[in-house]
Amino acid sequence: MIDVLDLHLHSHFSIAASNRMTVDNILTFVKMKGITIIGTGDVLFNPWKLELEKNLEQEGNGFYLFDKIRFILSSEI
Repeated sequence: MIDVLDLHLHSHFSIAASNRMTVDNILTFVKMKGITIIGTGDVLFNPWKLELEKNLEQEGNGFYLFDKIRFILSSEI
């Protein structure tokens, strides 16, 4: 199986992104596009990190899981 990744996105906390960039909405569009692994973006912003921790389940291998989609905690420089 080939994984399709999107490792660059921003949360709803980012000034430049839609306020609809929640975990649920991201998941909806990820599934529509066939993406299997997604970078969380903005993980260094504590409110977003707390929201992710509340919604995602740790797999124990560096990935987080939500409804069969894998998430990688990420940020940008």
